[in-house]
Amino acid sequence: MWTGTWVVDKTHAERASKIGAYVALHEAKSKLSYLQGTVKDWRNQKREQAYAEGQRVKTERGIDFLIQLTNKPLQWHGDGAGEKGYYYGEVSSSDVGTGDTR
Repeated sequence: MWTGTWVVDKTHAERASKIGAYVALHEAKSKLSYLQGTVKDWRNQKREQAYAEGQRVKTERGIDFLIQLTNKPLQWHGDGAGEKGYYYGEVSSSDVGTGDTR
């Protein structure tokens, strides 16, 4: 499954596909991920011109990850103050949920 485009440095995308890094999408920081998987590949894609809220994007191109889906939701990691954040590091067994994302 392709994740849609994200503003991620190409260096991180290349490394993610080499090591099988996780991508986990969350509705809120307090909830387990609703979609997650390991990175198999990536591509540089043109982004939509505006976010769902109508705000124009500042970056014309982004990284679209191909992930192999897993059924193990993950806890939020990242330092971002907004709804999006990045985390580069190990995922421990305590970060993994039960498989029920509701």
